[in-house]
Amino acid sequence: PSPVMSPATALNPPPGHLQTSTGLIIPATAFDPAPKAAIGGIFGYAGSSGNYTAATKDTSQNSVYFPELRSNWDLSQLDRIELMRKGRWCYSNTGIGARIVDGIAEMVGFMRPSPTTTDSDWNAEAKLIFEEIASSAMIFDQAAEENFYARQITLTKKALTDGDCLLALTETSSGNPSTALYEAPQIGNPKGKTYNDGWIDGVQKNSLHRRLAFGILDENLRATDYQISATNALFFGNARPHAPRGITAFANFVKRLLDVRQMDNDQLAGIHAANLVGFYIKNNALQGGQQAAMVEEAIARNRVGQKPTAAEAKHLVEDILRDSGTMANLKLGQEIDTVHDERRHPNCEAFVSYLIRDMAWGTGFPPEVLWFLGQLTGPGVRYMIKSGEKAAKRYRRNLIDNYCRRIWVWTVAKLMKQGRLRQCKDPRWWACDWIEPESQTIDLGRDISSGLAEIKSGGNTFESWYGEASQDWRQQFRQRAIELAEAQSLEKEFALKDGTLLGQSVVNLTPQTYAAATAA
Repeated sequence: PSPVMSPATALNPPPGHLQTSTGLIIPATAFDPAPKAAIGGIFGYAGSSGNYTAATKDTSQNSVYFPELRSNWDLSQLDRIELMRKGRWCYSNTGIGARIVDGIAEMVGFMRPSPTTTDSDWNAEAKLIFEEIASSAMIFDQAAEENFYARQITLTKKALTDGDCLLALTETSSGNPSTALYEAPQIGNPKGKTYNDGWIDGVQKNSLHRRLAFGILDENLRATDYQISATNALFFGNARPHAPRGITAFANFVKRLLDVRQMDNDQLAGIHAANLVGFYIKNNALQGGQQAAMVEEAIARNRVGQKPTAAEAKHLVEDILRDSGTMANLKLGQEIDTVHDERRHPNCEAFVSYLIRDMAWGTGFPPEVLWFLGQLTGPGVRYMIKSGEKAAKRYRRNLIDNYCRRIWVWTVAKLMKQGRLRQCKDPRWWACDWIEPESQTIDLGRDISSGLAEIKSGGNTFESWYGEASQDWRQQFRQRAIELAEAQSLEKEFALKDGTLLGQSVVNLTPQTYAAATAA
């Protein structure tokens, strides 16, 4: 109710207001019945203030029905399995589905380790032994299918298609760190385990939603007693806060993609039917009338004893064979026409384009990068590629946080415990940066110039610069020194002016520097 008004005002309430027996002035709508909830869903609530139109009921729109607001229950196991089936179908049977999965995985790429402890010698030793294990599929993967780097591509694909997967952390018979991959359909509740035991959709969680263990199904996807502790497993996927499992990226647009495929099938069916006709006989209405008049005239003349000619009596369609060709002789008023199929209509094409763009945005990537760049100008292409690179970095952060760092720390800790790698002098022995793939570009010269300027100003390092191309900066520096020293040596041997071969950058390079570089 409004505050008590002065007696003078109370005698004349404002428009749309009423005065109570106690003298209070209140809105007349206070006596209106509360609006009913929308059938099939709620688009607001009975006591909505109306400040947000999104929270009020609109009878001209469909109602929204999202009954479960707890993140750990909003996706049931059956729903997730059905989404997974559809996601796999879209990937296997549609070009845009395969492009979304394979294209994003290719753009995200894989990361390489760069230890950053203060013990530089240990950094080199740790990286060397890690590479020996991680680069070998025979060691890193129990199935001997993928190494540490190829597995990153697979994890991105699994997260997009299935929603998640699981890596068991184990070791080979010789004690080397190794992993075993379990796909999303293989994760399920063990026998006899239910929500009362803390199990939801193959994952055991505590009251704070921390994952404690995972259940593994058999090859027929039936429940077993096999469990893997979360300390010995690496869960990777499109994780959501408090949710036990990930969700396929196709969940945002699987129906859109199925609509596009259905429209394509309908269009193709129409085109196939039209091709079965090809040609048809068209009757000209005016010529048809003239023909009828001519026939009536011929009949009338016949009645008075005048015999009509063959041309006047009838006109037949005949096939006249002439050598290897055939000519059609048509009736008067007829002509042959061809069926010109004009599917798909420009309006329908624009609608399909919108659907594909909507699907691409569902992955976080610009549609132009995943689908078609042809309609953009040069600046537009650069902007979209830059946007795609930012989207790829978001995916890479997920890989670095939930896979790369975990594998690095686990591997290095096991090697130090086994004595195969000496203890690091830096207490932050786990510190490691990850070198990302080189950025996509259509302006390589401009990017190189700006990158070198960034290094010169102190905004970047040669380690990151070379690392984007998967190259070691020390090795590149050493090779460069050897080339410069060799160039200077040849210039002296053949009495050439300093800098003749490789420019002025070698003028101050002495033979002693060359000897040191070659010895290294």
